[in-house]
Amino acid sequence: MYYLEYLLYLLILVQNRASSVADGAVKEIATAGKTAAAAATPQAKEPTFFDQMLMFLPLMMAMMLVFMMLNRPKPGEASGKGGGSSLDLKKNDRVVTAGGIVGTVVNLNDGADYTTLRVDDSAGTKMQLMTSSIVRKLNDEDKAKSK
Repeated sequence: MYYLEYLLYLLILVQNRASSVADGAVKEIATAGKTAAAAATPQAKEPTFFDQMLMFLPLMMAMMLVFMMLNRPKPGEASGKGGGSSLDLKKNDRVVTAGGIVGTVVNLNDGADYTTLRVDDSAGTKMQLMTSSIVRKLNDEDKAKSK
């Protein structure tokens, strides 16, 4: 009985040695083929600085496109520094501010950011506010309604 186990052990050992020898031979042949192929092919040159920057060009263009899409002008936004009031205000015009205050323009300087409004005619109450806060100019029909 022990002899059979011993023979089986020897068969397994011989088979493992044969497969390892065969694997080693295959590996030697494969490495020899790789070295011959490597010697036959020309070496790749190292990329230059321009080549490296050229690889990043699509990424840079995509980032620029996203930046331009995020910072595009909004439809209701006026172009210009101060909001670009196009009301053509003059002295004694009746106007409405963003806060809903109705008044008459008393002092208006073209280059200044501030305008003086007379709010109450009887007491002569005046307010100084930013010209950009004037929303609209009242016409004759609106003037009659506001009094």
